[in-house]
Amino acid sequence: MPLKSVADVNPTFMPTDEKGSTLLTLLAIESQVTELRLRVMAAAEDLAEREGFHTSAGWLAHHGRVRRSDAAADLGLAQTLARELPVLAAALREARVNVAQARVIGHAVSELPRRIGEDLIARAEAELVRLAEQHDPKELTVLGRRILEVVDPERFEDEERRKLEAAEKRAQEKQRLRLRAIGDGTTRINGVVPDAVAARLATYLHAFTNPRRSDGAVRKTSDEQSNVEKNGVGHASTTRGASPRRSASCSRHSTRGDSRSMAATPPTSPSPSRSRPSRPGSGRRPSTTASPATGATASPRARPAVSPATPS
Repeated sequence: MPLKSVADVNPTFMPTDEKGSTLLTLLAIESQVTELRLRVMAAAEDLAEREGFHTSAGWLAHHGRVRRSDAAADLGLAQTLARELPVLAAALREARVNVAQARVIGHAVSELPRRIGEDLIARAEAELVRLAEQHDPKELTVLGRRILEVVDPERFEDEERRKLEAAEKRAQEKQRLRLRAIGDGTTRINGVVPDAVAARLATYLHAFTNPRRSDGAVRKTSDEQSNVEKNGVGHASTTRGASPRRSASCSRHSTRGDSRSMAATPPTSPSPSRSRPSRPGSGRRPSTTASPATGATASPRARPAVSPATPS
C-alpha cells in the first residue's frame, strides 16, 4: 500500500514548514477517503440484505466494531450526498470542505422548507460550500440558519413569519399546568406554557413578591441588594451611615437652642410670690396672693419666725 512506505517516518525530525504542509495534505486525504467510504455505504444495501442487516450502517457497526449511532449518521450523510447534494459531494471529494463542514451544510440544507423550490435550495447549498472556504463548522452553523436571508431576503421574511406562527401554534398545543399537593403544606407546580404567558406570569409574580413601599419605591431584589453591598452602600444608607456626628451635633445645637428659648420665654402661669415673715414688732402682716382664676386668696408657706437674740 502507498502508506506503507511512510509508516516508519518519525515526524519529530521533520522541518517545521513540512509539518504544516503534511497536516493539511493528510486532512485533505482524510476528506477524500471519507467521501469515498460514504459513497460505498450508500450503495451497499445489497451487502446488508445478504447478511440479514437492515442497513449498511448495521453491517458496518457489527463488522467494523464502531458505534451504531456513528454508523447511522454516516449513512444518513451518504444518502443525502448521493441523492440531494451533488455540489457538496463534489466539494468533499475535492477536499474543498472537510467532513465536519459537510455535516453542518447537509443539516442546514435539510432544514430548508421544500416549498421554497429546488432552485433556492441549490443556491443555498452552493453558497454554504463557498462560505466553507472561510468559516469553520461552528460559524457555518450560524450562517446556515440564516442562509435563506442571503439567497432570497423576501422569502426569508415570509418563512420567518410562518415559523413564528407555527411555533406559537405548537406552544398552544403543548401547554399544560399541573398543581399537586404534597401533603406537608406545600404544593408542587409543574407546567409548560408559551413564552408570552411565561413572561406575563413572571411579571405578576415579581409584583406579588416584590411589592412597593408605602412611599412608592420598589423594593430591591436579592441580586440588586447584593450588587449594592458589593459596590458600596447606596445613597440612602450613605446618608444614614455618615450622619452620627452630624446628627449628634445637630441634636446638641437644637438642645442649646431649646434651652435658650426656654430661658428667654417667660412662664405662662403666675408663680406664687414668697413673702418674708414680718419681724416681731414690725407691725407688718404676711402678704397674700390672689389667684387670677378664682380670685381666692392663698397664703404662702411662711418661714418660721426667728426671735431676735437678747443681749446679755
